[in-house]
Amino acid sequence: MINNNQIAFIICTNNLQYYNECVRYIQDLAVPEEYDIDIISIQDARSMTEAYNEAIASSNAKYKVYLHQDTFILNREFMNDILAIFAKDEKIGMIGVIGTRELSIDANCYLGWNVGSVYACDGFCTFEAKLLQNNQMMYIPVKAIDGLVMVTQYDVSWRQDLLDGWDFYDVSQSLEMQKNGFKVVVPYQKDTWCYHDCGVSNLKNYNLYRRRMIKEYPEVFSGKKVEMELEKERVRQVERIRDIMICLLEKRAYKELNETIEKIRGLDIKDNQIREIINIMDIYSAEEHNGVIHSEWTNLKKWEDIQSYYNWCRWVLLRIEYGREDERIVELEDSIESGKISREAVYKLIKVTIPDRNGE
Repeated sequence: MINNNQIAFIICTNNLQYYNECVRYIQDLAVPEEYDIDIISIQDARSMTEAYNEAIASSNAKYKVYLHQDTFILNREFMNDILAIFAKDEKIGMIGVIGTRELSIDANCYLGWNVGSVYACDGFCTFEAKLLQNNQMMYIPVKAIDGLVMVTQYDVSWRQDLLDGWDFYDVSQSLEMQKNGFKVVVPYQKDTWCYHDCGVSNLKNYNLYRRRMIKEYPEVFSGKKVEMELEKERVRQVERIRDIMICLLEKRAYKELNETIEKIRGLDIKDNQIREIINIMDIYSAEEHNGVIHSEWTNLKKWEDIQSYYNWCRWVLLRIEYGREDERIVELEDSIESGKISREAVYKLIKVTIPDRNGE
């Protein structure tokens, strides 16, 4: 039996650190009177559609918030706002924070978002993608929404038969909602609702699923030829570079690593880990230039530990920026005061993580 007074937050996760950070922001949200929330973690899923169908089967909450583990909800009134939108029109089936009014005929959808607002970190900086909005309208109907957060008030099965990976599930679900007679909308956001620590997508299997979408939804997409092999080879080349850089970092072969970085600096390398290593080496270089003892992560040997510490520092700074209570803030301040984390590191991490609202 459907529980009309429950809101379930559903997170498909493969990284406990990201999951815990996502949950911190959920726990900051105002819970509407007479409602309760549930947080559902789906682990070891083979696809996003499989994870979300599992959530439908396990939860009787009327309202479901499907979100990425790297989505941090900043709007404390998020739940009240989505309930108000659903109450406005019972035909609204799904809400997102960014979307598009028209889908590209060649199904190259990730380039087409043009409605809504979100803070997005691409690994080098954080920007506010402030797209089309209308302060005279509570929401704008769209053809599709991005999967960083998707809120439903009706259960429609996700196309697990069509999409067995991590791409296009959001566009497909938007189309399926509309096939079932429901509207998909993006609300007006005076202040941007979400921070997406998304980095960049490597698009490894993107074109595979793009071809499936063209075949499945011919009324939407034209069937324009999709080149696949070139993209796959590009991804393989990037993966080889990333593996070399991680090896050099773990060996502390900083000279060779910096030489590698200078060869690729300025190129549009779509790999989150490569961008993180570049940032870390920029911190090392700044510290050396100023005669500062390297930050705490210099003592860490494994890349996974270095990456985890790097993210920990960034996310605590983000919590400070948005005025969130957090027991980790004192720990960060103590580490800065004692020199475990250098001022150079803090300046770089702020530049990467905190939105530049002055355009500087």
